[in-house]
Amino acid sequence: MRRRKGNAGGQNMGGLFTFALVGIFAILALLVAVVGVQAYQSVLDTTERNNEVRASMSYFINKVRAGDGMNSVRVGEFDGHCALLIDHNYDGDEYQTRIFYRDGALYEQLASMEDEFDPEDGEYLIAVSDFTVEYVAPGLLFLSVISRDGEAHSAHVAVKTYEWGRG
Repeated sequence: MRRRKGNAGGQNMGGLFTFALVGIFAILALLVAVVGVQAYQSVLDTTERNNEVRASMSYFINKVRAGDGMNSVRVGEFDGHCALLIDHNYDGDEYQTRIFYRDGALYEQLASMEDEFDPEDGEYLIAVSDFTVEYVAPGLLFLSVISRDGEAHSAHVAVKTYEWGRG
């Protein structure tokens, strides 16, 4: 029985090739996992921003519907931006809810009608690029919010107790 001396070198090359193939597979698997995690995180961030803006739009719509009394839903202005003003009467005392845009965010303030409008007293709601509210027809209020990433969300809300010219 004779052994060939050249056979040992071939086995080393086969083992090295197998090791390199497994190493390349491991690196590619890790790369795919990293890319997948980044894509998933991006989808989560986008979904969170959209849900935040949609929830705020739903909140504004419900605020208008809840405050829909005779001429109680009005459009005002603060610092060159639109403001949503909703008047309330609680046990004979007059209050006003003010939703307004300031410094890249929307704020809400509940104050007595006698109180001066002080934006510093507003409660932070959501970070946005812009907020628009206006009457586009008698009894039809248009709300629009532009999110931080530039996506516009809008809604039309019917105000049942609106008197044209006084909103």
